[in-house]
Amino acid sequence: MPLAQFQVLRLDNNQPASNYIYSLEQNPLLRINATSGEVFMRTDYQPVNGSVKYVLTAIPRQQASDSDEESEEEQQLLQEVAHLTLELTPQALDAYCAELEHICFWSSAHYTIAEHTKPSKASFEPVLLGSLNSRAARYLCPLKTVDYSLKAGSAFFILKQNRLFSKTPLDHDELNGLQARAGVLETTISCTVSLHGEQRQFVRSYNVTILDRNDNGPQLQERQPHFDFYLDQPYFKAQEAVGEKIIYLDKDTLAANAQLNYGILNDGLSLLQPDCHAYEADHTGRPHTIVSCQLRFSRSGMLRQTPYCVQLQARDMTIQLKHVNTTATAEVCLHVDTRRLHASDQEHPQALPLRGRQQRIFDSTGELLHGDLAGRRRIAVDYEKDVFVHRAAAAYYRVAQPDRFMDLLRLRNWRFALAEDRSGAFGLTETAGILYVRDALALEHASETVYFLNITWQDGDKHSHAFVLNVHLEEGRPANASCEVRLKSRSQTCAQVKYRQQCGKFCGLATNGGACMWRGSSTAMFSKNYGSCVPDARYCPDRVCDALEELNPLACPQDCTPASRIVGPHTSNDNKHGIQSGSGTCICEDNGR
Repeated sequence: MPLAQFQVLRLDNNQPASNYIYSLEQNPLLRINATSGEVFMRTDYQPVNGSVKYVLTAIPRQQASDSDEESEEEQQLLQEVAHLTLELTPQALDAYCAELEHICFWSSAHYTIAEHTKPSKASFEPVLLGSLNSRAARYLCPLKTVDYSLKAGSAFFILKQNRLFSKTPLDHDELNGLQARAGVLETTISCTVSLHGEQRQFVRSYNVTILDRNDNGPQLQERQPHFDFYLDQPYFKAQEAVGEKIIYLDKDTLAANAQLNYGILNDGLSLLQPDCHAYEADHTGRPHTIVSCQLRFSRSGMLRQTPYCVQLQARDMTIQLKHVNTTATAEVCLHVDTRRLHASDQEHPQALPLRGRQQRIFDSTGELLHGDLAGRRRIAVDYEKDVFVHRAAAAYYRVAQPDRFMDLLRLRNWRFALAEDRSGAFGLTETAGILYVRDALALEHASETVYFLNITWQDGDKHSHAFVLNVHLEEGRPANASCEVRLKSRSQTCAQVKYRQQCGKFCGLATNGGACMWRGSSTAMFSKNYGSCVPDARYCPDRVCDALEELNPLACPQDCTPASRIVGPHTSNDNKHGIQSGSGTCICEDNGR
C-alpha cells in the first residue's frame, strides 16, 4: 500500500503528465515507483532517529532528436525538472493511531492548481488538487472510521473520500479581486473520526493557490492604434526620446508574461528602437501587466522623409490558444518640417541614365521598379547620407547598406566598390554594397572625426553611379555599454555565449563597440524564436546569409553555418544553411559547429 502519490500535472489540462520519470534520493526508509510517483515503505527499511527530509525529483523523459511521432505542441508541454521535499517523522503505530488529527490531515500541505484553459463548463472535468492524508492511514488504523465534509468553498471544490477536486473551471483573471484576491481561494474541511460509537471532529482551512497561465495577449491601452508624433527639428541624437509613451495592457500577471517582447517593424532607415518596461499593477484588485514603451532614436542623424511611419509591436509567441491575439501593433508616424534642414542637407534632384522613355511599373509584390521599353528593371540605390560609428566598433560591424539591399543580393551582376577611404578602416561588399568595418585598429586610431567615403557601383546595364557617404566617428563605446565578460576564443563571435546575462556584457565580433544582444527564448520550445546571442537582432538571424556575413560566417553563424555542421534538433533554412527553428539555446563554437 503506497503512503502517498506525487505527480506532475500538464499545464494545458491539469491532468497527470505521462512524460516524467520520478526518483527519490537514496534513503533507508522509502522507495518510489518511477512511473506512477507512488511512495512506499522499503521492505528492508532501517529505523531512523528523529525527523528526516528527502527530495523527490520529476525528470522529463529524453526526447529522441529524430522522432516525428510527437507534435511540436506536445513537446512544448514538457516542463523543467520539478522537485518536492518530503519531511517524515517516524512514530510508533500505537502513537500514530492515537493522534486522531494526524489520521485526518497531513501535518501541513499546500494545494495549487493552474487556471483552466477551457472556460466552457460543458467540457469540464474535475481536477485533483491532492489528498488530505496518507492513503495508508485507513489500513494502519483499521478500527477507526474517517469521514470528510466541506464547510466552506463548496462553490469551487468537491470531496471524493480523502481527495480534494476542483468543481468548476477556475479562471485566474475572473476570480482575482473577487473571491480570490491574489489568486487564492479558501476552503474549510471537517474530518470526523469514529471509534466504538464515539466521535471526534477536526477542522482545517486551506488556501488553494490558482496559478496564472499565459492565456491573454497584449493589447493597446488606446482604442485608436494610430499615433502621430511631431518633431521640433529634423536633427536628432542617439537615445533621444520620440513622442509620448505608448502603453500596452495584458490581463495576465507579470510572472506569466515573462516571454513578452517588443520590436520595430518597417523601419527602413533603422532609426528607432523600443525602450519598454513591464510592471504589475493591482489597484483594481486584479493583478495584471502594464507595459510602458518609449520610442528612442537608435542613432544620431537627420530625418528628411515626412511622414516617416513604422510599427511598434508587442508580441508573445508562447501563447498556445488559437483564439487569442498574440500581438498588438501601434502605427506610429513621425512628422518633421523639412524646411528646417540645412541647405547642404536638402535632397537635390538627380538625373538617371535613360535608354528609352521611362514608365512606372509594379512587380508582382507591389514594389515600385523603374524600367525602360526594353523591359529591363532598375532598383534605386539609396544610402543614408550620414552614419555614425563608434571608434571601438569591432571588425565586420555593419555600418551602412542600401535601403533595398535584400533585392540587390539577388542581382549578382551589379558591382559595388569603395573608390575612396582615407581612413583605411572600412570595406564594401562587391554584392549589395554593404559598408562595414574592415580594420578595427585603423578605425580606433583614425585621425579625423568625419570621413567622406565615395561609393561607386555599376548596374546591370553597365551604367556607373556614385554616392558620397558621410561617416561620423564617435569616441569610445555606446552609452551604458558593458564589456566585462572576456572569452578566450579566436573568433570572438557573439554566438559562443550561452547565457543571456553574459551576452549583454560581451562585446563581440560585428558589434558597434557595445555588447552583443540576446534574441529569442531559451525555453525548451521548438520554434523560430530559439535563444541565441547575436551582434544585431535586426539582421541576425534573418534566414539570409548576406554578402557581409559571407565574408566571415562567424559574424552570424545562425544564418551561415552549413546544415551538415549543425548538431541537435533543428530545421535549416531553404538554402541549407543556418538555423530556421531550434529548441532552447543555440550556440556556435570556434570550429564552426
